[in-house]
Amino acid sequence: MSVVRNLRAAWAYRQARRWVVRRAAGPLSSRDQRRLDAWLQRSELNRQALRYQQDLWTSLDSLAEQYSTAAVVTAAPVTRMPIAWSLAAVLLVAVLGVAWIGLQQSGRWGATVYATNTGEVRRVRLEDGTQVDLSPRTRLEVRFVAASRDVVLRDGEALFTVTRNPARPFTVQARSGLIRVLGTSFNVHEGPGGVTVSVLEGSVEVMREQQPEIPLRLIPGQEAVYEDHGEIKRRAVGSMSHVGAWRVGLLEYRNETLERVVADANRYSEGRLVIVDEQLNGLKLTAVFEAGDLPKLARSLELILPVEAKVGRGGRIELVARDE
Repeated sequence: MSVVRNLRAAWAYRQARRWVVRRAAGPLSSRDQRRLDAWLQRSELNRQALRYQQDLWTSLDSLAEQYSTAAVVTAAPVTRMPIAWSLAAVLLVAVLGVAWIGLQQSGRWGATVYATNTGEVRRVRLEDGTQVDLSPRTRLEVRFVAASRDVVLRDGEALFTVTRNPARPFTVQARSGLIRVLGTSFNVHEGPGGVTVSVLEGSVEVMREQQPEIPLRLIPGQEAVYEDHGEIKRRAVGSMSHVGAWRVGLLEYRNETLERVVADANRYSEGRLVIVDEQLNGLKLTAVFEAGDLPKLARSLELILPVEAKVGRGGRIELVARDE
């Protein structure tokens, strides 16, 4: 069974689980229903995955009704799972003797959630020894099973130093892309310009949910950038010294957009920096700023770019085009 087929099956069952959870929370909006219908039309694998996950949800729900406290969670028999998916191991084996933990805030069964607040930088060590540094306003959902290590980056930025284990592939989902590694060090940034994956050590594969058979391989000194739609683009950076500078309170950029700089800066301060003139979003700059001091950052931007910083309503700092 090929790795591509395994990954495709894992993606299908992961997406199906999310749809089941969303439907359980209440009626889908007309927009979400159209998206679900379109997803089901794409393949028999998607339809099979949804049926399986719905059955699993029903069985878990029944257990919750039977036991008011500390119920035992039992997964569906392995014989019901497709062979391809069994290798990917998403929601697989029976978990005996484990307390019923219910639905997490993330909406994923059994996920451990790590989140940071404004201005908070946090380092966590996962159960396999993997180290993750989280930037401010970052949300990470982690779910490890016997044969896979699955992470979802919902918001923000994280730098991963992954413990190598070929028997348990480590994947990070960010928006519509999947990053797959065995053991390496890399940074993932989710922001207004899309997702940026920067490789510091080892190598990673970046792929689309619908195209796992076309992975883009990255080595140290390379980055991949992608949005929700469009191709994944590789770019050579040369030096990665700026990657992860946020861990020591610095925001360092090389030929980056003003839109991303502002979005990052706002995660470090309760104040708010706003780009009023949208045509300024795409301005590029190379600079280093001290995180957490928005007024100082705004003054620096005035020196670097053709912008002017003004104090607006509620004390927010507004960036407008400078009058020539």
